[in-house]
Amino acid sequence: MVREKKTLKAVKLDGYVIEPVKQGYSSKWQDHHATNPCVVRLSEDPRVFLGYRAGGEEDYYRFRDFNCWASHLGLAVLDETGQKVVHRLPLPIMTKQRKVPLPKTKAEYDEYIKEHKDEIAILHDFRFFEYNGYLYVIYHEGPIHDCFDCIVRMKTKTFLEKVDQSIKLMRRPVEQIIDQWEKLWWQQDVWQPCGVNGTNCLFASFVIKGDIIFFLLGDGTLQMCHRPFADGLAVLNTGKDTFAKATADGLTTYGTFETCVRPGSTDNSHIGNNGAPTRAKIGDVDVYIDVTHGCHNRMISEAGFEEYEIRYYPYFRVKDYQTGELLYYSEEPILDYGDKWKEYASEGSWVKINPRLAGVMFSGGQIEVKAGENRLDDEFITYIGLGDTAVGAAKFRLRDLLPNQVIEDIQKRKRHQQSPVDGIERNTFHLEEKINGWEWSIENDVMRRHINVIRTLKKAGQTETGERVINTVPGKFDADCAIFDGKSIKYIEGIGWALIYKGVRWEEANGEKRSKIGYGILLLDKDNPEKVLYRSNEPVNGEVIEQPGWTIGTGNDKSTQLLERVEDLLPGYLLERIKRIHDLIKRDLLMFRSQMVVWQKQKSGLLSKDYRIRFAKDD
Repeated sequence: MVREKKTLKAVKLDGYVIEPVKQGYSSKWQDHHATNPCVVRLSEDPRVFLGYRAGGEEDYYRFRDFNCWASHLGLAVLDETGQKVVHRLPLPIMTKQRKVPLPKTKAEYDEYIKEHKDEIAILHDFRFFEYNGYLYVIYHEGPIHDCFDCIVRMKTKTFLEKVDQSIKLMRRPVEQIIDQWEKLWWQQDVWQPCGVNGTNCLFASFVIKGDIIFFLLGDGTLQMCHRPFADGLAVLNTGKDTFAKATADGLTTYGTFETCVRPGSTDNSHIGNNGAPTRAKIGDVDVYIDVTHGCHNRMISEAGFEEYEIRYYPYFRVKDYQTGELLYYSEEPILDYGDKWKEYASEGSWVKINPRLAGVMFSGGQIEVKAGENRLDDEFITYIGLGDTAVGAAKFRLRDLLPNQVIEDIQKRKRHQQSPVDGIERNTFHLEEKINGWEWSIENDVMRRHINVIRTLKKAGQTETGERVINTVPGKFDADCAIFDGKSIKYIEGIGWALIYKGVRWEEANGEKRSKIGYGILLLDKDNPEKVLYRSNEPVNGEVIEQPGWTIGTGNDKSTQLLERVEDLLPGYLLERIKRIHDLIKRDLLMFRSQMVVWQKQKSGLLSKDYRIRFAKDD
């Protein structure tokens, strides 16, 4: 019997959850956009709370040649399944009360920055997170030319009391409740700062727009996941802290990459976190699931296209609850553009006036439809910001979004990891020259059977290291082992390092264990070797060697001979697109330099601590 191939797609739901308000008092703060949601189901209440980014006419401002909108945090109270809006609050629960109007024209902008350049005036992109009896809000704020990552909190019990008070106030005209609303939600001490040194800052030194979420791990510690613009997603363990501490030099801790942009794929420009992760079960394995975003830039994929044109897509991720280990990241988006949602996703008010934006589907979190029912065949709902204008929703089951082999491998993974195997050597390879002021090496993790890229900084008598894990991948040919021989690596001019590695997957049928061995290619970026530009999804040339038992493979190793023709073995379009990215960064204002590279250079002293990454030509 031939099984039908899965589409690995979520299902769009008809209609919209939240749309801009065009009439009445509430239109003042949400007639332009009501989008980019954040969702939470709190431990002390059965209802679902959907926050969203909202902006109106007074929030429009001019930044250089860009049309921009500041935002407020709106709130809708949904029913217990998260499918119906029961209450939509008439005023925001977080806002920035500005004393000086935002500049609306180029002339006003020129005047504004003379006296208000560093005045905190803008809010946007909110995320909910419940932890230890508090509801946290992670968000961006800043002056009109900058963007800081911030965090505040409120006791969950207090939040619920305020929501219920707000619902009672809704019985009266909005104009009559503004003073009470201000005391309820907007006063300075309502949301408590809980960042670095008692401030609302998530990082100890400047980082631009990190798109941060937290994973509460099985040992009770927090794993921060953030987006070092614009290369990928990085992780670091912050213990019990809801922020990243400073090291001795005053710069923030920053972590190492976990997932990177894929120059040859739909997410070729930048990727980021969206809403808070959701607990789920794959068999008996406790996991987190969440929907991220990946952006496609047509200027990268088409050599003759010279305009910056971005389209946002949703991607699906699975991480291990106990360890925070990445188990799955979808190769393709879980939703496609089409007629449904077109009026907002591709033709929303923000998209229409921004020639650089072709479309937006920006997920803001997901929940199980029935609280606590979170297994493979249970329904989940995810909320999608459409065209930076409205909010839609889509449903899925884990079984719909995960390939069968991935589901099977995740359930076998712990057992396989605990199975002993002999013959793995560390095989350390040292890069000849420092990069960004750091020493770099690549080696096998003998116990975990994967590859690590290690950077080391020796400065002022101190040594600091970062270890980027190149993990085994459930569902792939390298599900149980990904190691290299310590020598099959070469530098490709203008690209980076190509490395041949051995991938192994273990299988068992009728009590007989067998190993399938193939070879893959890793491509590491020339400016930052922990950035993976490409990794084989299938063994090179489709060649697989089978051997009895669970081993790492014995006999003739093909790594050296594959390395000799590695450039011919890579996808034909890939190297040109990577070169194009580097070229665009050099000459195009809209292509950002790597925040991770900037941080590495700040740490080593190649850049000053107060260097601010904004646009490529700023340096």
